[in-house]
Amino acid sequence: MAKREFLMQAHKFNHKKHNISGWYISEKLDGMRCLWDGGITRGTLASSVPWANTTKDKREFTSTGLWTRKGKPIFAPDWWLDSLPSYPLDGELFVGRGERQTTMSYCRKHTPLDGEWLHVKLHVFDAPSLYQAIPDGNYYDTNCDVVISGITDYLDRHNARALERRSFAGAMSHVTNSTSAVIHDQMLLSDDIHLANDQVARAMDKVLSLGGEGLVFRNPTSIWLPERSHDVLKLKPYIDDEATVIGYVSGRETSRGSKLRGLMGALVVSYKDSIVFELSGFTDYERRLTHEMDPSYGAEYAWDNPGEELPSSISAVEFPRGSTITFKYRELSKAGVPIEASYFRKHLES
Repeated sequence: MAKREFLMQAHKFNHKKHNISGWYISEKLDGMRCLWDGGITRGTLASSVPWANTTKDKREFTSTGLWTRKGKPIFAPDWWLDSLPSYPLDGELFVGRGERQTTMSYCRKHTPLDGEWLHVKLHVFDAPSLYQAIPDGNYYDTNCDVVISGITDYLDRHNARALERRSFAGAMSHVTNSTSAVIHDQMLLSDDIHLANDQVARAMDKVLSLGGEGLVFRNPTSIWLPERSHDVLKLKPYIDDEATVIGYVSGRETSRGSKLRGLMGALVVSYKDSIVFELSGFTDYERRLTHEMDPSYGAEYAWDNPGEELPSSISAVEFPRGSTITFKYRELSKAGVPIEASYFRKHLES
């Protein structure tokens, strides 16, 4: 198995190596991924659940049966949970297009507000067995410090096998009748690659016109596994815009060594006159530094001062202060800051 995840995650779609003809296509949501365990842990202490990520919790929490992609409990109101079927579900909590910050605000509260959860729906992607979703064995993720073991015994003690004897169709019929969950719309692409590409282009145009984020492709013959899988692919378009170079940050030490030390780590840019942020995504050649009096001193200073903003006497050879660059980003935050921004190219004169 690839690196263990708590939920099945997607790789990025690459049109040069991925053929998605005959696959399912759906809108990529920008909400909070989650796992509903069918309610088997609901009302129990989260610390008693073997897959719960409680190592950094400052107080004891009670499980709701709803879990984040990192194994944290999500605190939904009882009336909202009561409408979910007694069957494990993989999905995403979603308020609406362009409302990721709102979704996170609602769903991260330890004391849920009924008025907010009226707007939250669980969009269901799949109904995996818990024995698939959280298989027995050890799990360790450096980002959340979770070690999982004894899953099979725990699930058996909570009668999970009996819960999962219901059919997939039966589980989906209960989702249809739920006021808290909906089945996420999927469409089967043509087996003809040219027709499939045309369907993808039209689907992307529609999603973007509605303010959506992108698309997801799923292999109809795939097996649900808790890992980042090439049977699930995501495609997100990027928007490009321009910014002005106002400074530089020297390269930092990384887990892979000091590859960027002595080089420019990131550009500091000004966007729309008032928004300042850092950009990366450069080649080593583009990261070269110089000093106004001694060209070699730029690299020396950056080496001795990793991760710091560089003085005005030092600049990047390829990107002098005041020059304009083009960057790409996914969307703007509500504060107007570009999200997932990275360097695209030098400014193209008209």
